[in-house]
Amino acid sequence: MKNWLILIGVVVIALPIITLGEDQCKVGDSRSEECGKCGTKTSECLDGGTWGAWGECSAENQEGCLPGAQEEKTRDGIKYQRTCSTECEWEVWLPQIKEYKYKNFRWMMTEQEALKLLPTKDYKRTVVNKFKKFIVYRDIIDHEPIYVKLWFYENQLFYAELIFFDVQDTFVGTYYRLESLLEDKYGPPDNQHEHRDDNPYTELKMEVLIGEASIGAKWKKETTEINIGLFGKEYTATLYISYSFIPLDEKADEKDQEQTRSEL
Repeated sequence: MKNWLILIGVVVIALPIITLGEDQCKVGDSRSEECGKCGTKTSECLDGGTWGAWGECSAENQEGCLPGAQEEKTRDGIKYQRTCSTECEWEVWLPQIKEYKYKNFRWMMTEQEALKLLPTKDYKRTVVNKFKKFIVYRDIIDHEPIYVKLWFYENQLFYAELIFFDVQDTFVGTYYRLESLLEDKYGPPDNQHEHRDDNPYTELKMEVLIGEASIGAKWKKETTEINIGLFGKEYTATLYISYSFIPLDEKADEKDQEQTRSEL
């Protein structure tokens, strides 16, 4: 008996650590999750330490839609589709077409899909807000080195800009050559502008470099708008071509305006 008492004095008793499994809980706890049209359902912990059945979905948006749901329609021979957002509201109708053809990119593709088409792995991503972001990388088009900027709204490609950065000696000729190529493809531009200084003795090249002249043109074709422009500042010229997918571009602008108003 004495030996047993001595032994018990040196024995270390290790108690097992008890953790609750996914289906276990503490009596009195409750949990909730979203359901239906942005509603909420709850579940209570039962006496046995397990979760009870989910209750009915409540506080739903009766005039809303189920997140992820889609609808389609056809108008003037073009198929349109809209998707229900995570806020249970229908997004804008978007045409199911693929107008943008630069290096097999297409409108509404995701950033992940676009990254697979980049000619380089050296790119930079910038997140503007929770709705918009863009990536920038270098490429070559028509034998000219350029920066390419791809914009995404809710992870869908809606805007692309090609910026020519090594055209200091030939940028005026490059502009007119590119404008001619665009005119061959899209026809006469819908709008053109040329703002110059009144001095008739100053060449256009110099006026652009010092920021006193700019030229540009715009084409608007169905759901895509194409712009080309040339301007300068402090003896540096910027030549660009931009493509925008009008339905998403307008929606992105509306969201920006909403955010600006909410911050005022």
